[in-house]
Amino acid sequence: MGGIIAINVLVFALWKTPNALPGVWQQLTRQAVHHPLAGRGLPLLASTFSHQEATHLLFNMYALSTFGPPLAAAMGPSTFLAFYLTAGTAASLGGMAVKVAQGSTAGSLGTHTFALNPGVCNPSPQLPWLQ
Repeated sequence: MGGIIAINVLVFALWKTPNALPGVWQQLTRQAVHHPLAGRGLPLLASTFSHQEATHLLFNMYALSTFGPPLAAAMGPSTFLAFYLTAGTAASLGGMAVKVAQGSTAGSLGTHTFALNPGVCNPSPQLPWLQ
């Protein structure tokens, strides 16, 4: 869990310091901002680690640190990582679908850790809050 949180915090710091490392901010803009109808899949995944505001980052990392460990214990670390990446990508895709339905072509950044809800709400004896 610490690794995922560290990546999220690092990416947030890189977004907030565009001149710290030459070229990094431009790569983040290219790789993590997804635009409807652009036909690129990587931004949907990369935006999973991007947050626009500190409160967005804090709430998502709080949710991850609360729900992530029991999910990772129940699923195993590799399966949890795959689930986290899939849930984040699906949430990005869903957000982009809403923008397209609203007629927007503006770029989008980030997703919600609450995309983990399917794992949290799945009835399983390994998850203590569901017993």
